[in-house]
Amino acid sequence: DTGSSDLWLTRRSYAAAVSMTSKQVPGPETLLQYGKGQVEGSEVQDKICFGTLCVKDQAFVSASDVSGIANIGTFDGLLGLAYPALAKARGLTFLQELSASGPFRRLAFGLWLRRSAEGEGSFLTFGDLDDVLTDASRLGFSQHQGLALPVSSIAAQPKFWMVRGSVLVGDSASSSFGPTRLSVRAALDSGTSLLAVPSLLHPMVMQRLLPGNLMSTCGPAFGQMVCPCDINMRPLKLTFSGDGRDLTVELTSEDLLEFVGDTFSMGERRTMCRLNLQPGPPSMSFWILGDVFLRRVYAVHDIEGQRVVLFPRGGVVSKDSAAEQPTQEAIWS
Repeated sequence: DTGSSDLWLTRRSYAAAVSMTSKQVPGPETLLQYGKGQVEGSEVQDKICFGTLCVKDQAFVSASDVSGIANIGTFDGLLGLAYPALAKARGLTFLQELSASGPFRRLAFGLWLRRSAEGEGSFLTFGDLDDVLTDASRLGFSQHQGLALPVSSIAAQPKFWMVRGSVLVGDSASSSFGPTRLSVRAALDSGTSLLAVPSLLHPMVMQRLLPGNLMSTCGPAFGQMVCPCDINMRPLKLTFSGDGRDLTVELTSEDLLEFVGDTFSMGERRTMCRLNLQPGPPSMSFWILGDVFLRRVYAVHDIEGQRVVLFPRGGVVSKDSAAEQPTQEAIWS
């Protein structure tokens, strides 16, 4: 989860009492709260391995209570890969321990999330930055295709994998809802399946995605927005700039709609889809780019350098930004 920093395991997958290397971390139980759900448990230290990559005395939460987190029976826990400032547990994060005790000169990790039409599964690669960037060639990329973006800090320190860019919803037609192109800060968050938009911007974004009477065909169901799967949705384009180049990710209905089931009304059958875009909490001032976005790029996270290198996957445009200068509204601050 690149949107949090703590590591926790369920009691089903880990029992401190039967581990000969487990050590209790002094202090009260730890409560970890997420956008949906929470985890509570005691902190322990033990040897944690991912394949042959091991950390000897990694602190983590042994969860005694997990509530409100979907599909908890299908996984063993959560590995937070954001910066330490987001951590709630008392021990060092996994990335801190790996940087200090691992064999890497400059630790980085690459994240590839599988799209439904692709045969290869999702994977996570840890290694030296140069090796992880070179490994991109195995995925069919050349190193010059990667666009490096600095991580944007909050209160003078990095927390999320936050980058700056611009968002264009629909086309450039005039509207009473203001400009279609917005300067944004956006957190790359593999722990979120959707896109989350600041709540004040959400109505305008929805009007741009679903103009005219299209909005009337959608509605809330089970805490989410559902629409007909064949709705004529406008695209949402996210553009990032650096080193004189632009990288634009265009999200279409193929990305933003996810099948949930069929409905019947007046004898007519309609196939309905979840809209993979939702408003964030009132206090959230930035966008969250979850799996919907991350499936369109290969993201290399340079921890020490505080930057993210994005490699464009199918349907993503990378070009020299000098070829087409954006309007003043498109330039992020």
